[in-house]
Amino acid sequence: MTNEYASPAADNYPTNTTRGGNVFKLKCKAEVAHLNVRGETHGDETVPAMDVKLVLISVPVKSVTSAIANIESLYNGKDIIAPEANPLTVNHKLENMAVEIGDVKLKGADIKKGMKIELLHGGRANVTLSVQIQHAEAVAVELLKLLGETVDAKLDERQQRLEAVQ
Repeated sequence: MTNEYASPAADNYPTNTTRGGNVFKLKCKAEVAHLNVRGETHGDETVPAMDVKLVLISVPVKSVTSAIANIESLYNGKDIIAPEANPLTVNHKLENMAVEIGDVKLKGADIKKGMKIELLHGGRANVTLSVQIQHAEAVAVELLKLLGETVDAKLDERQQRLEAVQ
């Protein structure tokens, strides 16, 4: 069973064309590491929201490099990693993402600032990030069933270009 959920705010974000159309798109295995259910205030209304911590497992660094402007100066794509640059932290929020976690499909999700990219040998990386979901009541139970599991995941935002910081 596939569960589809679109944030009410999904259509309210303008398309960002100022970053050159670089692709932040990943398809990989991910561990659902943590869930944080909370209330989020929108005007006078408090709505259920959720943060889902994902660890993307052993993704090819090349699949992330087109979205991170200065990663090549920190990592040469082979087996040499600048120790002072590991892990990389991306201090940019990704908005209006299409995210799939197992059979749960989310549109209009955000990736919080502070994404960590742990560079591994062999041109791979583990990526730890937090997906923010507004109006989470539609998917909370399905995501709870995935807690601690390794599942297929997809992330797609076609207009972002990030800056990695140490």
